[in-house]
Amino acid sequence: MPVLKSLLCIQGYDNGRRFLIISLVCYGLILVAHPIVATAKIIYLLVAIISIPIMAASSVRRIRNAQLNVAMSVFPFIIFLLNLWGFAAIDTAAKWWLMLPATLVTLIISLVGQAAVKPKQTYHLGYCGPINLDKIADLDQPLERIEPRVNLELDESARESRLQTEFDMSQPAYSDSSDFSQSSEQWQQQLFDWFKHNQKLVVFSVPLIVITLIVIFISSSDKEREQSKLTTHQASDRLNFGKKHFQDKVKLPDQFWIMLDQNNALSIGWEGDIPDQTKLTEGDFFWSAYSAIGDASCTNLHFSLGADIKSLLVRVNSSGDYYANFSPVDTSLIVRSIAEKDRFKLCGYEFSLKGTGKVLRSNATYRKILATKNQ
Repeated sequence: MPVLKSLLCIQGYDNGRRFLIISLVCYGLILVAHPIVATAKIIYLLVAIISIPIMAASSVRRIRNAQLNVAMSVFPFIIFLLNLWGFAAIDTAAKWWLMLPATLVTLIISLVGQAAVKPKQTYHLGYCGPINLDKIADLDQPLERIEPRVNLELDESARESRLQTEFDMSQPAYSDSSDFSQSSEQWQQQLFDWFKHNQKLVVFSVPLIVITLIVIFISSSDKEREQSKLTTHQASDRLNFGKKHFQDKVKLPDQFWIMLDQNNALSIGWEGDIPDQTKLTEGDFFWSAYSAIGDASCTNLHFSLGADIKSLLVRVNSSGDYYANFSPVDTSLIVRSIAEKDRFKLCGYEFSLKGTGKVLRSNATYRKILATKNQ
């Protein structure tokens, strides 16, 4: 197909409008394909295989058309590759910054040098080169309607008067169009002249701008990644309550038990009634201090004649076992209170602490915690 061959041709010329359309299509393919990268990478690979050679060839043709150094065609191509990689590999919003240099460079390359096109060059569909697009271009030409003519006998003076009137009516529109065209050509010629005389500045400034944007992009990406990790870690702490590595589990006289996890955070467990499923939040959580949703009676661990200690999470498994999780900051206070106080209440359940001190002192870990208080 001639049109496809012209897209891959590197010997011809592209005017600004053709380059702009090709660039918009290639970037549009990236935006359409990037949401499915995670599930269908082969689709994104096909987009890359199709768009990379087309974008590279069009960049070369457009820079040649603008009569600039062909080496400058590497800039729009590299920025396109950067966007292609960014939208495939980066999962943060920072990747959208890459569209800024892509937009600027595409617009500049599309506009610069249009007034410098050689008059002898004939463009078909915005392309001039060894690929013949004459027939395709001719198909786009509108058919001219041939109006029937009636020979009327008009005297010479009336005919001249009518022609003069038609000329006078058409003259203002022609003048305005001419002025606009000349103004546009002058502006584009000035832009071309600036690029022509400042090619070295462009060669050094464009990479500097790209590097600066990449640094900003990476910095923003790192911040978002750290925030994502923090959010994931917090969610993991909430949702993986049942996956803690418990140790030093001790069963106490009034049918409850305590244990420590790998971070020295204390948990209290007991067997209770299986709650209504409608009362459970976030899966099987009965109370969550992270969202302040759940049974309010689980908010505090209340000791008689003692302090109230905030609970973090209360989980209920399928057999009706309750597990209340507390901060490691409160571990020492909870262990001493269990050993010394008379009773405590949590989630509407009340437990006697008679004989708990003796059981705790028989365990080396809890004995050490209790001894620390007395030092």
